[in-house]
Amino acid sequence: IGSEAVIGLPGDNKVEKYNLGGKSESGVLPMPESQQTLLDTSIEFNGEETIMKFTKIMKEAGEIEISSADNTFLWAHGSNDVLGYHVSNRASVALNLSSGASETVAVPNKSAWLAHGIMAFFAWGVFVPFAVQSSLLRDLLPKGPLWYKLHRGFNSTAFA
Repeated sequence: IGSEAVIGLPGDNKVEKYNLGGKSESGVLPMPESQQTLLDTSIEFNGEETIMKFTKIMKEAGEIEISSADNTFLWAHGSNDVLGYHVSNRASVALNLSSGASETVAVPNKSAWLAHGIMAFFAWGVFVPFAVQSSLLRDLLPKGPLWYKLHRGFNSTAFA
């Protein structure tokens, strides 16, 4: 994942910077105390919504720089005070800090990613192993070019 986040936990009354090393809780770790440079932090739950406020220095050594022009920010929220992965309560927004203009960033085409994953599975998980096996086990096949036709056919299908 390799990103950074500002996370507020209302139950702990804390707003801190975190390194995002994975989607599991063990991969989301607070930055060292020397990097906790947020100013004017507050978090409160008013019965209906949680409001988190903070001021962040835009350019800090060893951290992702925030530009005064266009930036892409991600937001997410949970349904309780426990730190966890936000499956559906998240989105991204493009924000220009100079003009104040913002727009919602379109979610990448998940159908295309799913189709890509399925095709990769069949290519590397089915066709390539069958191509290798048709070569290795050619003595078990009828004599002649059948093993090579199978080998070539499976490799060609995997490549396509």
